Amino acid sequence: MAHGHLRLDYQEYCDITLFEITALIEGYNMRWEEKWRHTRSIYSLLYNINAPKGKSKTEIELMPFPSEYKLAKIKEKFKTDLEMKEYFSPDRDKVKFKPRN
Repeated sequence: MAHGHLRLDYQEYCDITLFEITALIEGYNMRWEEKWRHTRSIYSLLYNINAPKGKSKTEIELMPFPSEYKLAKIKEKFKTDLEMKEYFSPDRDKVKFKPRN
């Protein structure tokens, strides 16, 4: 990965620290996601145009990025965003519903 995606030669790779390698990899992953955001938004538009009424999905539901898997799993448990916000609010003991299983 260091030679191909990060464009480091062997000597540069040996001279940098583990922290610097981690920062380079995180930067690469962020750039990769940014390149795919455009594709994901177009895919979402095409899907929702052709989906039956009431069956539309968000971009995260259709094509979650690795950094969004946890959020996608949480969103699957709730019917609406309002339910999710109320469930995670500080007044959680006052909430009258339970998440779907």
